[in-house]
Amino acid sequence: MKMNMNEVTEIEMNEYGTIATVNGVDYKVTNIHGWDDFGYTLDTATLEGYGEIYSDDEGATWTDYPRGGEEW
Repeated sequence: MKMNMNEVTEIEMNEYGTIATVNGVDYKVTNIHGWDDFGYTLDTATLEGYGEIYSDDEGATWTDYPRGGEEW
């Protein structure tokens, strides 16, 4: 699957952290892990049949593009 970098992926997590909806398709969350390092947080959720999604604002918003590296 090739993605256009300008393409916006809409991701929403349900309140229980068990289902994530990506562009209107529901995926089962199989794992969630969070890191907290020197005041920065990163949550990673693994979706069955999709891959990983990331949140750097404690789950308020999600993306399928990880941030970090030089920006942090």
